[in-house]
Amino acid sequence: MKFRKILRRLWRRKPHPISSLPPEIISRIFIHCLPSLGSAPSRSHAPLLTAQICGSWRAIALQTPQLWVNISLSCDVKSPVEILKLWSLRAGSLPLNYLLITTDAERGRLLIEAAIPHHQRWGLLFFRLPSASYVGMHTLADASFPALHSLWLDIPRHDASGALLSTGTPDSSNKLVEIRDAPKLRNVDISSSPTFFAFPQHLLEIPWEQLETLNVAIENDKWVDSVSTLVLCTRLMELTFSSVPETPIPVEITSRVTMTFLRCLDLGKNPYDSQLLDHLSCVGFR
Repeated sequence: MKFRKILRRLWRRKPHPISSLPPEIISRIFIHCLPSLGSAPSRSHAPLLTAQICGSWRAIALQTPQLWVNISLSCDVKSPVEILKLWSLRAGSLPLNYLLITTDAERGRLLIEAAIPHHQRWGLLFFRLPSASYVGMHTLADASFPALHSLWLDIPRHDASGALLSTGTPDSSNKLVEIRDAPKLRNVDISSSPTFFAFPQHLLEIPWEQLETLNVAIENDKWVDSVSTLVLCTRLMELTFSSVPETPIPVEITSRVTMTFLRCLDLGKNPYDSQLLDHLSCVGFR
């Protein structure tokens, strides 16, 4: 035991070869140590791991804004609002990637409220939040989102207690999310899964005509919403489409959807999804 203590003291006194590298090189090494997008903050992984090795490494980590731009906060993360605020500040002026997941409406509301002051730096938004969490988004109806390029929205089917949640108000005049001025927005996913509702299209206002990639699922027999939305998506290159539940396209829907740039079309397993082909005009599709 004493021998180990002596070795530990000697190790601490002996500078590690990496310590001789310039701070900018160490900073680049830290960036390459980052976990994949979607990993929750952990003291076992960068950037928190590299920031706790020694004082000089901590200083370098805090002066490297790229280490703090990916902010992934799920239900089991402690003090999520404080982490979101702190990491957003540490990221300096860089675009931010927010991955926020919770079945608690109040927690989701507080997270969005904390993110709103940084809306001009939103780069990627991945929100899996109850519809009631979006109440603060109405304050951004006239805001600009110069960095936003990707948007992923869906709604948990159940809260933490197992109670069924709503997808939001049926009143189409009350949008949950209004992002009108987002010149870089190209990718949107409003699909569904066994545990998440598809985000209702009639509660989302975005520049559909800019999109290049769209993953969409319809729920509660909203074919009218889906077709009317697709009519606006004139620049799509990739479309993934599915309907839930299995319902045919109503005969009264006669709109044609022209997609000149479409290169990839992926339809769901629902036998009625193929009926969408009767309404598509894909000039350049191969």
